[in-house]
Amino acid sequence: MSRRVLSIIFLLVLLPLATLADSLCSEAMEREAYDEALEKCLPLAEQGDSQAMHSLGFIHVIVRKDFFEGYAWYHRAASAGDARARNLLSVIREQNDGEYRTEIVLLRTEIRRLQLYFIDLEEEFAKAENQLRDIRLSSQEAMTEIEERSQE
Repeated sequence: MSRRVLSIIFLLVLLPLATLADSLCSEAMEREAYDEALEKCLPLAEQGDSQAMHSLGFIHVIVRKDFFEGYAWYHRAASAGDARARNLLSVIREQNDGEYRTEIVLLRTEIRRLQLYFIDLEEEFAKAENQLRDIRLSSQEAMTEIEERSQE
């Protein structure tokens, strides 16, 4: 087939299908049928549709309360050129900046606590190894003494 025929087939068949899928995603969002929208928007988003990515971000953040997944979809939409997602991300970052800093301080404190805990464990382990070595030596000495007495 010539390129011209393939181009015509694409315009007549495939392009309307893509537009139909996009409109099904948008319609489901407008009706607030979020499970259906998720189903309709996901394939489009995976193909690079920034509007579908933005819709998935909304579903995950607002409906499912899955902020990490929603943030990831908003980030993808912004990277794909969606200005609304880009603006929304800047607002999210601004609002949560203090909260994230607090979480970072808490995480660092917890990491330090765990480091100290593991240092204590290592010290306790070393003590236990020394005690075990002492017990082995004592038992070897006792066995040697028993053998010597039994030979007498």
